[in-house]
Parts: sequence; C-alpha cells; structure tokens
Amino acid sequence: MKKKIRRLILWTLVVLVSAAIFCFSAQPASESAALSGEVTGGLYSVLQRFFPDLRFSDWETAVAVVRKLAHLFLYFSLAVFSFFAFDTDVSPRGRAALFAFLFCVLFAASDEVHQAFVPGRAMLVTDVFIDSAGALFGLLFSFLCLRLLSRRARRTR
Repeated sequence: MKKKIRRLILWTLVVLVSAAIFCFSAQPASESAALSGEVTGGLYSVLQRFFPDLRFSDWETAVAVVRKLAHLFLYFSLAVFSFFAFDTDVSPRGRAALFAFLFCVLFAASDEVHQAFVPGRAMLVTDVFIDSAGALFGLLFSFLCLRLLSRRARRTR
C-alpha cells in the first residue's frame, strides 16, 4: 500500500511540474517577458538586502539569466520527481535514471516545438540543451541524496 501511495504522489508531482512547464511555454512572449521581469525585480530586491552594492549593468541580460535559471530549475525538479517515480517501477536504478533523463529530454524537445506555435515565442535548440543540463543535475542530485541516505542508514545499524 505504501508503494502505491508513493507512486501516486511522485507521478502527481511529475504531472504538476510538466503542466507548469507547459503553461509557462503557452504564454505569449509579452506575458512571458512581463513575468520574467517581475521575478527578476523580486530577486534583485532580495539580493540587494544582502549585497547593497549589487547593480545590474544590463537589465535585459539579468532577465535572460533568470529565464535560463528557471529552465534549469524546472527540469531539475522534473528529473528528480520522474527519477523517483520511475524508480518505483523500474529496476535497476540506472535504468530508472535513463528513463527519467530520456523523458525530460523528449519533454524539453516537445516543449520547444510547442513554443513555435505560441505568438512571439521561438523554438530554440539551446533551451533543450539547458533543460537537459537541468535534468542531468537533478539526476546527479538524486543519486547524491540516495548515497547520503544509504550511508546514514548504514551508520545507524
């Protein structure tokens, strides 16, 4: 029963992150740019509290960096959740990681195709590479967490 609940929660998280990515990609360029600007402004305000001398010389570059970091973060999350979701059904773990990575890369590619049909948006191969890097970091993070948990479990025995 625990495994079924775990599987349901993990696959729900995969669907939610995938839906968030799809919704962000469905925004026309003007809406997407406005949201990115708001997020960048918020991050800038927070960073200035810790680094009062921080100044962006080029606002558009700062917004572009935030957009690419968002790609990394979303696909990092998608990879973590999909890896653990596949891990409930697939053995060995390496195969689950491969399935998760392929899922993320294919989803990233399909997302870029989707953007080609959204007003003002473009299909960028570089975004697929950034998304894939985020997925790879997510998988590395997952394996690191599993390793640390395994070591901790061995120590408590």
